[in-house]
Amino acid sequence: MNKKYIAILSEAKNKVLAESKVLILLYLYLFLFPLGQLLRIPPQSTQLSLVHFYLTDVIVGLVGVMWVMRRIREKRGVSTSLTKPILIFFGLGLFSLLVNYSSLTTKQFGISFLYLFRWIVYAGLYFVVRDIGKVSGKIRVISGLIAAGVVCGILGLVQYIFLPDTRFLAQFGWDPHYYRLIGTFLDPGFLGIILVLTLILLTEKIWQDKKKILIIVWIITYVALALTYSRASYLGFLGGLGMLGLIKKKPRFIFKIVGLLFITLLILPRPGGEGVRLERDSTIRYRIINWEHALTISRDHLLLGVGFNSYRYAQGKYGFIEERISEDSAHSAAGVDSSLLFVLATTGVLGLLGYLGILRVAWREGDIIIRSSLIALLIHSCFTNTLFYPWIMGWWWILLGINEKSRGAKLDHL
Repeated sequence: MNKKYIAILSEAKNKVLAESKVLILLYLYLFLFPLGQLLRIPPQSTQLSLVHFYLTDVIVGLVGVMWVMRRIREKRGVSTSLTKPILIFFGLGLFSLLVNYSSLTTKQFGISFLYLFRWIVYAGLYFVVRDIGKVSGKIRVISGLIAAGVVCGILGLVQYIFLPDTRFLAQFGWDPHYYRLIGTFLDPGFLGIILVLTLILLTEKIWQDKKKILIIVWIITYVALALTYSRASYLGFLGGLGMLGLIKKKPRFIFKIVGLLFITLLILPRPGGEGVRLERDSTIRYRIINWEHALTISRDHLLLGVGFNSYRYAQGKYGFIEERISEDSAHSAAGVDSSLLFVLATTGVLGLLGYLGILRVAWREGDIIIRSSLIALLIHSCFTNTLFYPWIMGWWWILLGINEKSRGAKLDHL
């Protein structure tokens, strides 16, 4: 009897230790999250020059490995509402690459597969967070997300004040920006949607715990969002916060949000440069052409696409970009300025249906935060490949993991 009791205690202790290690790595991920592009790992060979991986990717991978080892050790399976949709989309993504193997070089196939592998690794965060036993652990993870998002905004404000002219980054393959808040992500659009997701969490927290400091933090984060001059992020803000007010049945809140953004657009400084002109149409014309290219490629590869993340190579073959650019370019040739069009072009109708299956389950079983965040992401992803941006994937899968475990149990004191 004593031996059995000791064995049970030992097993429980090992389980707690394993979960603690996973939580430590998760907190490390959230701590490093605001450093953005500064965490890029230089390619170790010219063959991998187009593969952009980050220190945060490595940490997420370690978290996944530890979780898998723990599951194997405990001889436990995985059965969740999203398990099947995730595996179906991953399988379709892999199948699309295999079907198109003959039209890709070994290097191209390898690079495309690595990005598919990264997607499934980040999806693993959903399972990891879902397995966190204590509600207090999940609350700390949400607080970590909020802190990470706020720090992103603060770092962006520091950049805007001390380094407003970032046009020199064009020589490194980035878009030239002048008096726009780009922060450590070097992109106002992606930083903007991170700030929108942060504001959604902050708003819900303020409704639960009306502390003045939270309102101040909300204002700082909003100012950072405003200075991105990202129209896609503004629309995501309206959609996400609007959905929050709609679900909470707060029509006055919705009117306040619309009014706040309207006033913001009127008083935003216009120091000069194309980027701060909200009426600019050059990017609109570019995106329309970008979407047309994606639809052309999709029409010719309707069932399974050109292979997951092989879009840059297809563009080269169609003459939409130079072959040299498809092999050497870093930031613009790989994707479509629409996440769902990206999925359609690279994995076909089957892949798109598979991915929509993930979003359908997320919406059906999601709480107010999930649904509001999903609306913001879908709106933003109409104008850039938001849903496959590493930091957005990390944020989204963590939220889904928290929601899955916490359904029916209110997370007070977020």
